Amino acid sequence: MRAGLGIMPTRININGVITGPEDAQIPVLDHGFLFGDSVYETLRTYKGKPFLFSRHFARLEHSAGAIDLRLPWSESTTREEIQQTLLHGECRIRLMITRGVGELNPDIETSTDPTAIIIVVPLMALPDRIYEQGVDVVISSVRRSARFADIKTGSLIHQVLARRDAKLKHAYEAILLTGLRMRSCRMESQATSIWSAMAHSSRRGMMPASSRASHVESFWISHARSA
Repeated sequence: MRAGLGIMPTRININGVITGPEDAQIPVLDHGFLFGDSVYETLRTYKGKPFLFSRHFARLEHSAGAIDLRLPWSESTTREEIQQTLLHGECRIRLMITRGVGELNPDIETSTDPTAIIIVVPLMALPDRIYEQGVDVVISSVRRSARFADIKTGSLIHQVLARRDAKLKHAYEAILLTGLRMRSCRMESQATSIWSAMAHSSRRGMMPASSRASHVESFWISHARSA
């Protein structure tokens, strides 16, 4: 499968090979593509370094363990590969590990070599009005299974449908629930989820986000300094 041209500068690292999106390829029989059989983390850089990387990697290990997926790289190797893939300036990073190539069925034993993918794009600053005026949010009609509430897999149809809910209701953000509990925001790394960061404790049935607490702290510190 060949990646299409992006609308912004993008670098992609697949198993250590770094290219632009127009040259990035994965086999169509990769189980991450066929079945969403993968785990991922999304993080940003701060002063040119992956922010809270060890926490993100620990959660990646937790997610991988929950679906019996072997990570192909150690924490130190993963950090080095991310660092080599970064663009100039602050970046948004998506780290993804798929089950790898297998047969045309969901049997995990047919996939023996996981695929490591790193996608890097520039970090886009949000408009000041979002911090000053806030945004409209909606509760998505989609519900997540409590069994998978604390892991991040590539099966993201819930987020796709939540985005549709938000757009249909002319809202900026959609909130996903697990039963009657808050699960996550569709764009959980966005700074506009500051209020939900305080609501997202580590209670059972909610996913702890590695950067939420630090986002809250840094948000108030930066605004106090600029006041």
